[in-house]
Amino acid sequence: MELITNRVDLTRIEVKDLTEVERTQFLDRAIEVLKQAQLKIDQMYWKVGEIAWIIKSNKLYKKQGTWEEFVEALDIGISYGELDHYIRVFRTYPATVKDERRIKFTRLLSGIPYVKENNMEEFLDKAEQCSDRGFKDVLLEFQNKEPSDKCLHKKTINICIACRKRIS
Repeated sequence: MELITNRVDLTRIEVKDLTEVERTQFLDRAIEVLKQAQLKIDQMYWKVGEIAWIIKSNKLYKKQGTWEEFVEALDIGISYGELDHYIRVFRTYPATVKDERRIKFTRLLSGIPYVKENNMEEFLDKAEQCSDRGFKDVLLEFQNKEPSDKCLHKKTINICIACRKRIS
């Protein structure tokens, strides 16, 4: 079998027929494809926010009614609320974020209430580097609250295994 390279369509390969070396090559290439795809998705969120902002800020939607009516009439699978989230991220962060940083869109969105010009770089560095658990603590820190590892509250919660309800 040929080496698994950038030109090979991974979806056309029968994985069960691969040798161990080929499986390793496949996995390495698959991880690269996933990373590249996620980067493109993140960049498209940015592009959607940018284009939507141009339409909204210039009121190009007026012939269709309100902004909400316009978005609904677009019928592109993006709700009014989602589109406004994309706009907020586009307007809050510098353009270099989309090209130079690997930060999940949801992290950028959740940071908007706390990010200011004077703490932008610190927030972006932490948002880019932290684990998901660590990022929750970053948000707490930016809200001037105690991170979870410094919290003195009792950490145990009793939850029923069957129905997932809290037990007092």
